[in-house]
Amino acid sequence: MTSIVIKLSSQTLPNPDLDLRYLIPDLLQERSAGIIKDDGYDYGSIDPSNLYLFLTTDNPDKAVACIAAVMDQETVLDNRLADHVVVAIREGESFKVVYPAHYDGTFAIE
Repeated sequence: MTSIVIKLSSQTLPNPDLDLRYLIPDLLQERSAGIIKDDGYDYGSIDPSNLYLFLTTDNPDKAVACIAAVMDQETVLDNRLADHVVVAIREGESFKVVYPAHYDGTFAIE
């Protein structure tokens, strides 16, 4: 299983409704025909405005393509996802950012 993490910050979302923690994983599971599975959520311990959505998949290539398409096309609770998320895949003890393509920062669960 490959672990995928989506990071959102309530400080940047137009509508930081906490239902996002359920709606986004459900949307991804539906759009991926079950390739992507919900694996819970957590808030940042250093910065509690950060919300982390954890997902798993057996097919990371298809999952990442699906996630990118959903992020590019969807608005959830008045939040255009492409403008507010960072998506990373766990590689050992670190993370590799897979979305957005232009992201140049580091990714850690804090």
